[in-house]
Amino acid sequence: MFPHSSLKTAGLVFSILLVAIVAACGGDFETYTGEENTVPGHLLPRTAFLVEHPISISEATSRNMEPYVIAPLAMEPGQTFQFVVGVFDCCIFTRPVQADVSWTIDPREGATIDAATGVFTVNPATAHGSVFIVGANIENGAHTPSTEITVFTRDMNPFIGSWREDDAGSIGELLFTADGQYTVTWTMLEDYMDLFGTYEFVTATGEIEFNFEWDRIKTAGFSGAGSFRFEEGNLILEGICTGGPDSQLGTGDKVCFHRFVPRS
Repeated sequence: MFPHSSLKTAGLVFSILLVAIVAACGGDFETYTGEENTVPGHLLPRTAFLVEHPISISEATSRNMEPYVIAPLAMEPGQTFQFVVGVFDCCIFTRPVQADVSWTIDPREGATIDAATGVFTVNPATAHGSVFIVGANIENGAHTPSTEITVFTRDMNPFIGSWREDDAGSIGELLFTADGQYTVTWTMLEDYMDLFGTYEFVTATGEIEFNFEWDRIKTAGFSGAGSFRFEEGNLILEGICTGGPDSQLGTGDKVCFHRFVPRS
């Protein structure tokens, strides 16, 4: 399942690549751990090298920087997150935008947002699979970026979020998204992503399958069907195999057991 990473350009772009790019760049979780934010670390925005010094919207516009809404990967009922607007600055840096912003959500049932501060709270009773559009009206309509937030519950999907293998030098990130996609990154560096596809699972039986769609380097001995279980918050995958010289950092051993911990 997990291929070796090389320092080559992938040459392919997927809609999920934006998530993989900021994930691989490291991110700064501490910026989102204030009292307003109760989203756990493995769901927080994978913001590439977030610079704390804001940029004015006028400067961003003059430099052709397109503002976007910085958002978590997903949220659970009862959680709170304060949305902000940011721009990519010089390739891999993100800077918060200083501007007059009015925040909205659609639909209005199931969550609330403070129009002035962007503090967003999911109601405790909001159902799994609910989707909200969070919009930012910047400077009276000069820019109107938005983002989707999917609400999920752990009993329905315990995988969503960012995980890392607990063995030193192993999988840098296994990322599950709320729309049923996954990415694997062996070495966390810039915009590199090693494996991409969709996943399916059956909670009652503990079965999971990673459907292969693309990899950077041909994956030897790939087997995407196996089992999962959770032990003290860790994700255990068994039967998900790869082999050959590209497995386990070049040892050549076939690896079919993986233990992941939530990224934080």
